[in-house]
Amino acid sequence: MTQSQFTNSYDGLFCKNCKKMFSLENDIRKHENSCPSYVNTCYVYFFSEPAKKVFTGGFEEKAGYFAEEVQKLKVSVASSSMEVEVLRDKILQDSYDLLRQFSDKDWLKEFHISFTSEISNDAGGLMKEWINTLVAEFFNTSRQMFTRTDTDDIYFTVPTNYDQNKLSYYFFLGKLLAKALLENIPVPCGLHFIFYKQFLQQEVSYNDLKNFSKSLYDSFEQMKTNSVNDLGLGYFCIDRIINGVVHKYNLKPKGEAIEITDENKLEYIELYSQYEMAKGIEEPLNQIRNGLKSLIPMELLNNFTPEELEKLLCGESNIDVEQWRRFAQYSGEFTHNHKTIVYFWLIIGKYTQERLGKLLKFVTGTSKLPPQGFKDLKTVRGQSCPFTIVPIPYTVKSLPKAHTCFNRLELPVYQQRDHLEEALNFVTSYEFSFGIE
Repeated sequence: MTQSQFTNSYDGLFCKNCKKMFSLENDIRKHENSCPSYVNTCYVYFFSEPAKKVFTGGFEEKAGYFAEEVQKLKVSVASSSMEVEVLRDKILQDSYDLLRQFSDKDWLKEFHISFTSEISNDAGGLMKEWINTLVAEFFNTSRQMFTRTDTDDIYFTVPTNYDQNKLSYYFFLGKLLAKALLENIPVPCGLHFIFYKQFLQQEVSYNDLKNFSKSLYDSFEQMKTNSVNDLGLGYFCIDRIINGVVHKYNLKPKGEAIEITDENKLEYIELYSQYEMAKGIEEPLNQIRNGLKSLIPMELLNNFTPEELEKLLCGESNIDVEQWRRFAQYSGEFTHNHKTIVYFWLIIGKYTQERLGKLLKFVTGTSKLPPQGFKDLKTVRGQSCPFTIVPIPYTVKSLPKAHTCFNRLELPVYQQRDHLEEALNFVTSYEFSFGIE
């Protein structure tokens, strides 16, 4: 086999002769014996590292390149799909039990979601609802997999007394986050910024603690400015509760015998900070990262900064109505200056970000935008799918309808602004599930 018969890929190597993809070194070695055209001169080519991509256009260029590359990962399974049926009120457990049986190749396939005992036909809208609901369920504090940080109650961290029996669930979450990235679906991942640093294997330090745990940071600041010699603060050792059992954890070798003093308190502060933000929750973080990279090569994720990775995964939370209007499309009798359309933009132009998010979710299935905003709206198959308003006949008490699979809003041709405003206020006041599209 000549080198030209192989195409270098982040997902492995594709043999054009055998029409097969090989992602593991052992599989490639086995292929040496099975491919009739193989020659040893290909060996170096097999394992050569791809040249690192250089970006000059910032986040938008990186996100565009990422989208192109992840679509390539799905090419080999583009014609097949996986059926996922779960009970709505057992969405996490049912999904976990079913999807843990899927191979990595199965995860790359298109998912068709259905909820037991509900009539539905998923063309993408149910997929958005399922993965958003499922990811949010992980951050339900009653499950005790994540706790809120005391700095900002919208962010979460893994408790240092995490349940080791749930490590496989953290791995499952990592795969879900990877699936969301593969399908370009923003998800409500409430992880604190420091986790994105660690996903990219960047070190955290005491300076990160201020935005992670203000109470602990303030306490350490007091230690730094005051003498601790006579306070009896203890040793370089802390109690760690694992599955209800107290364990001693040394912050450094023989830490249980090293007393905290003015001479070593800065070292203690740094080591304790590392424990709270990294060492003490290393196993769950590794499981999430391993789940991510089981589907998406880290070479692609490492192109991003921690801030960019968060934006790539969680999307854009700020909804710009002017941008929304600029990229909107219309069909039928609707145009940008149709009376109903003019009313529509005037009404939502006064909405809060929270209400705009609810309207966006009603229409697209998610309350956040893709990283590049409204111009980046797509179907779960990766096809461009701009927000579109379609006219339908107006009747008394008629309401807007949405097709989340296609980011389409069917809007009755209201003649009076107050009727349209009442209808829009109604659909942005309730949580809707997505059935037949």
